[in-house]
Amino acid sequence: MLSDYPTKTCSKCSKEKPLTEFPLRKHSSRDGYYAYCKRCRQDWLNAWRITASGSKSIKNSRSKETWKQNHLQAAKRHQSKYPDRRRARYMVVNAVRSGRLIKPDACEKCLRVRKVQSHHHLGYSLEHALDVQWLCIRCHREADGFILSSLQNTFGNP
Repeated sequence: MLSDYPTKTCSKCSKEKPLTEFPLRKHSSRDGYYAYCKRCRQDWLNAWRITASGSKSIKNSRSKETWKQNHLQAAKRHQSKYPDRRRARYMVVNAVRSGRLIKPDACEKCLRVRKVQSHHHLGYSLEHALDVQWLCIRCHREADGFILSSLQNTFGNP
């Protein structure tokens, strides 16, 4: 029966088992499967979780979940604090989707072919919601004042 299916020998229990008994590991192994069968790998993981490095890893994953929850709460606070910005962004997305606005491939400022973002240079008010400049990330940050322009950096002006 085992001859009908491809098999592999578990390096932990030394039993020959069908490949379906081994978890996939696409990037780090020649055959695309772990060296341990599913049962041996589960036993190893349970033992590892008890060790100091395993429990530390679990704590870090919990802190990532906490970070994610905090990030989502901050995003909701920002959306409720600036509803006009959210409305203007959604109007641009919907206009691009419907074809009323055309998103170019190049930045309008530096003319480089890059991924572009909509910059509301006249503000987020309802009458200017679709008046946007299409800027690359670098030019958009510069326009919003997050980074100094290249001339200011060159001459050392604050």
